[in-house]
Amino acid sequence: DVLRAELRAPRRMHGCGFSWQFEQSGKWHDFGLEANDHTQHAYLEHLNSGGVATVEVTSGGTGRVIDFDKMMQRNLKTQKLRLVRLSLFVPRAWTSCNKTLLT
Repeated sequence: DVLRAELRAPRRMHGCGFSWQFEQSGKWHDFGLEANDHTQHAYLEHLNSGGVATVEVTSGGTGRVIDFDKMMQRNLKTQKLRLVRLSLFVPRAWTSCNKTLLT
């Protein structure tokens, strides 16, 4: 419930908040702003009401289908699959190991 409340807060990527990202060549890249907002809205509907597990988004003129259950996106033109994730911007200390936090 706390995560859902955090995700509902009106925030933009590249600030405090969240960003949807895709994996390419071992690195994570942010979605464009419009695709990020569209994906977030669809994901919240999926979580809150058991809505559809997939959403179609267009970014950079390219259509993609995102599957929230598999956390994958498929390029509609090339059929290439990529991992996606929801990156929550949290302080680095929150992800530090216990030893680091206790020193």
